[in-house]
Amino acid sequence: MHDFLQLRSDLNTNAVAFLKTDLDVALTFAEIALHAGDDLEKKIRNQANALYAYDSVLRLIERVTFTQADAGEIEKRLKRLRTALEQLGVLPRRVGTRQQKAT
Repeated sequence: MHDFLQLRSDLNTNAVAFLKTDLDVALTFAEIALHAGDDLEKKIRNQANALYAYDSVLRLIERVTFTQADAGEIEKRLKRLRTALEQLGVLPRRVGTRQQKAT
């Protein structure tokens, strides 16, 4: 049973790291789209990539348990990404993170 609990904990830790990385990548795509200037193809491509990553995060976020610190970091990155997507004319849906219960 201990091995299962450790495996579950490791999986959750890796999922949190993945979400942070995916949000950082999405933010990079959004920033590129925001600064694409007159290059409409570049803007559309990067906007689509940012939105796809955002949607992926939202699908996965519901399956992960966060510490208070991780929840704060994820929320901060989500807010920055939502703001960038809204500046691009995309109105993403809003969700929150689920914090781990203190024991």
